Amino acid sequence: MKKTVICLSMLVALIATPALVSAELLPGLPSLPGTSAFNMPTNLTLGKLSLYGGWATNAGMTNFTVSRTAPGIFPITDVEWDYAYNSFYMAATLPVSLRDYGALLLSGSWAIPNSSPCRETAYLAGVMVSQGIWSVDTSWTTAEGAWAYPLSDTFTALAGFRWESWQLSYKSLDLEFGGFHAPLDTGDATYNAYLPYVGLVATYRGLNVGVIGFPTTFGDVKQFEQWGAPFNVEVTAPVGGGYYLEIFGDCALPMPGSLRGLVAGQEVDLSLFGKASFLETGGTATFRWNLLGLSEEWDFSLRRNVFLVGAKATWNFNWSNLLPI
Repeated sequence: MKKTVICLSMLVALIATPALVSAELLPGLPSLPGTSAFNMPTNLTLGKLSLYGGWATNAGMTNFTVSRTAPGIFPITDVEWDYAYNSFYMAATLPVSLRDYGALLLSGSWAIPNSSPCRETAYLAGVMVSQGIWSVDTSWTTAEGAWAYPLSDTFTALAGFRWESWQLSYKSLDLEFGGFHAPLDTGDATYNAYLPYVGLVATYRGLNVGVIGFPTTFGDVKQFEQWGAPFNVEVTAPVGGGYYLEIFGDCALPMPGSLRGLVAGQEVDLSLFGKASFLETGGTATFRWNLLGLSEEWDFSLRRNVFLVGAKATWNFNWSNLLPI
């Protein structure tokens, strides 16, 4: 489960030497952080399309741990993965006015696939018996919808749902100490996070600050790991419990008149934004070994912090100008 549960990033949020297979499903889970920064004045209307570009990092703060619940195939009791995630990403948000009922915010994001290191450490009764570094190719995609309801000129309430998908590919293992894997071993993992949330946004002039979260998480992981030609293991696990919390803000930049009219008859506004996303989740993973015909279970937990910074351009266009008639 080594390549199964250390994934992300919301979410985010998830043992091959006995436990290494389940943990690598979550290495990218830093994600359970989405990239749809909400900056919403109370006068949301259809036509304010926001495009985002920036940098995502977990600053080395994603840790995934799996622990054996009963004696098993390998002499390992615990495995940890410390995952470093860094990537450029793009996102977009389109508000659809619901008149007196607020607005529906439709968002999506895509992080440019990249390779990042993942350190794996195995323990037997608290004593380290193996350590190595994987090269992990990560792909991260999110989609979400949120309802924004203006409570006053300053505050806007939020309620939404976010889906995140992390696809991970493990290769090029660099063994540093001991080892139950060979350098040519490989693995693939997919982590899906399903994150409901509620929150609040405060708006003051050109500044928006908000928070969203929920006292539990939902998701699932699937992983396949190849140990040499004939030997492999499949891992499946539901993800739940824990919590999800995200703090974000953006600040409008002064725009000269010559820049606001980049598109004839339209206006473009620029902002800087930042986001900090925190997730804790866990579950029980089932390992199925093909040659042995056996299966076993491991407990796992994931803690991760993800930080996003970047710029946002909001295009205030008129839909009628885009129609051919």
